[in-house]
Amino acid sequence: MKIIHLLKHGMHGNGHVHVAVDLACAQAAAGHEVWFVQGWGSYDELLARHGVGVVSLTAAGGLKGAPACALEVLRLVRRTRPDVLHAHMMSSAVFGFLAGVATRTPLITTMHNSFDRHSFLMRLGRKVVAV
Repeated sequence: MKIIHLLKHGMHGNGHVHVAVDLACAQAAAGHEVWFVQGWGSYDELLARHGVGVVSLTAAGGLKGAPACALEVLRLVRRTRPDVLHAHMMSSAVFGFLAGVATRTPLITTMHNSFDRHSFLMRLGRKVVAV
């Protein structure tokens, strides 16, 4: 199975990032082809050591960069043709939803912070995992 994890960032000290990193490494160890797509991150070397492809989005960051970031995600999805997209943050859910609709790739979201005002965006996923 080909899996793309989408995150705004992959910085140390964020529980949702730690869950995504652990999940990506476990999936790669199980023989899946896994990418970790982020704006910037702390775990690039760790992910690479576990066979996870790391892609840094050049356009990530703020509303000004959102259209370019969405286009970058869409191009990556078209190029890699994953079986599933997995978004762990609200902005990644939006980018994943757009890319998923355009390529007919299912989006799974993980709701890490249900108390956030904009957490309703996680409902864009075909399936929502709640932690």
